[in-house]
Amino acid sequence: MLSLIAKRLAFAIPSLIGVVIVTFLLTRALPGDPAAYFAGPAATKEAVEQIRRKLGFDKPLVEQFFRYTIDLAHGDLGSSLTTGQPVATEIRNRLPASAELTLLGLLVSVAIALPLGVLAATRPGSWIDHTCRVVTTAGVSLPVFFTGLVLVYVFYFRLG
Repeated sequence: MLSLIAKRLAFAIPSLIGVVIVTFLLTRALPGDPAAYFAGPAATKEAVEQIRRKLGFDKPLVEQFFRYTIDLAHGDLGSSLTTGQPVATEIRNRLPASAELTLLGLLVSVAIALPLGVLAATRPGSWIDHTCRVVTTAGVSLPVFFTGLVLVYVFYFRLG
């Protein structure tokens, strides 16, 4: 058992390193200048350069990456572009509502899936079995945003 846990942890380390590298590169590859965004549309070039120095964007990319990893290791996730608040604070404020929504979704899905699964298993080849198979295959195959739009349409517009 301990060897399995050690193997899983050993595989998690390269994955974590990969995620850190990819997130760093993606944030640097986004179009637009974050310093210009923070400075605002009426900012002067000097103000944008001052913010760029404050954020460390004037440094070489390798140095920015090391600063990024050091900040992550210390739990500093940076500041939100929209509110200017620390990201950790934003997550802490929004986590209870997200957890509540996730838990409620899980409970509703289990309450629907268990009885339908039992019915489909006890009646193989019936219309219930085929319907459950089609719905689950569609649910797994369709993009999440499409499924979300269908659910919004059904629950919001049709059921009020």
